[in-house]
Amino acid sequence: MYTLKSMFKKVLPIILLLILGWFLKFPDLGYSEFQDDEKKALIRNQPGGSNFEFFMKQRKGPIQFLVTSGVLFFTENPRDEISLRMPFTILSYLSIVIFYLLLKEFIESELVSFMGAVLFLSNGFIVGFGRIAQYQNLNIFFSLLSLLMFAKLRKATSRHVLLSALGSIFFSISLLSHWDAIFYLVPTIYFVIEFFRRTDIEYSLKKRLLITNLAVLVLLILPFLIPYVISTIKNSANLIYFDRRFGWNSLGFLRHKFIFDLYNPFLALYFILSLMMLSLFNFRRNLVFILWFLLNFLAIKYLMDKPGTHIYNYVIPAIFVAALGISSIFAYKKVFYGIFFVPIFVSLAFLIWQSHILFIDHTREYPWQEKVVLNWKGINLVAPKFTDGEILTFGFPHFRNWKEINRVVSLDPEKCNYLTNEGKEISQIYMDDQFGISDDTHCYYIIYIDRPFNIRGTGEIFGQTVGKDSVYTFKNNGKKLARVYKTFD
Repeated sequence: MYTLKSMFKKVLPIILLLILGWFLKFPDLGYSEFQDDEKKALIRNQPGGSNFEFFMKQRKGPIQFLVTSGVLFFTENPRDEISLRMPFTILSYLSIVIFYLLLKEFIESELVSFMGAVLFLSNGFIVGFGRIAQYQNLNIFFSLLSLLMFAKLRKATSRHVLLSALGSIFFSISLLSHWDAIFYLVPTIYFVIEFFRRTDIEYSLKKRLLITNLAVLVLLILPFLIPYVISTIKNSANLIYFDRRFGWNSLGFLRHKFIFDLYNPFLALYFILSLMMLSLFNFRRNLVFILWFLLNFLAIKYLMDKPGTHIYNYVIPAIFVAALGISSIFAYKKVFYGIFFVPIFVSLAFLIWQSHILFIDHTREYPWQEKVVLNWKGINLVAPKFTDGEILTFGFPHFRNWKEINRVVSLDPEKCNYLTNEGKEISQIYMDDQFGISDDTHCYYIIYIDRPFNIRGTGEIFGQTVGKDSVYTFKNNGKKLARVYKTFD
């Protein structure tokens, strides 16, 4: 029987998680302009092309495109950053609660599950992805929700078919968002096996459950997957992409560490690894989740030629194992509260602060600038400037007022083209005029961006602008971040 006290104990951690998550998800969500991958979340048909043809050419399932199309049905503005990001951010926000509830299936303590969920919500990948319109948020939310359904199925006394069917539906949605859903198969298969091993469940129910779930998977996945596979085999560009993405790879551990540190520059890596080591104290109970992490890590480490931020697929199980590590020590309450509680609490508070400084605060735009994360009592932690050639900067703050730049250029009756040191994949999101110099026009604009999003243009100099006054300048905190010049052939 539930009492008011027990209800409060169950609800309070969720309320606190939602409060903490709010401050890392929604503030200044519209500050940053779209990056190239957010543009790729929109349906972009060629003239005369159909949506079906577009979906068949993509390197992932159709769900993110359906989400953005739903938003555009109401807003009709493909440059509205907040509106397009909002459904992805909301799902990322709700995934915090799902992660907590999933932990609660294996950890009796609300406190420990809460700590694990805070470690999840404060991780830089989760924060960064949650601030852009892209598939990762769909993949994480629906994969975790699917896991939760199958985890509940293990010990459920009723609604077995419903729980498993929901698990299959959510897994299908995740897979149709991105193929990264396969990285959740290890615990999913384990939970299903655990259910089928139960002796209190009749054979007829197990058979009905199996048939129902196979039907769900077939009906939801195969109508897209069959034509997609046939189309991909005929599409040389996609085959080249998948060949480049997958294959035996010897990319060093330092590259993985570099990507992780970009999003979590201080403490997080060693904190998570230390907590994971604690999970070994209860090795047998935690084995399947340790295997989940290890298999994901090995697959991404050795079979992904360019893992990029896809490493989040082993970071999430690592966080799960870390939470189980806390649980292993929590069994010895005097040791936990006497030795571990304060360091864990302080570390989690720091990780929340770090993510807020890096992703929300934009007085300095990390990682295009180095940024002080902490300067307190002789502790000076400065996150370094990003100089890598690969674009890995999802969700970090970057704003150059491209909408106003477009307004200035498009109002010119001479209809000049433009050049810019920013990657054209960024400028073409906002500019109505054409990129590049054309023989049909006698004029063009030069748009110079200070610290461009795509750093390949950093340091590029346009001789045509020397000695000229800009027709438009965008300043922030007294710094000139964008200058527009008009020049003639």
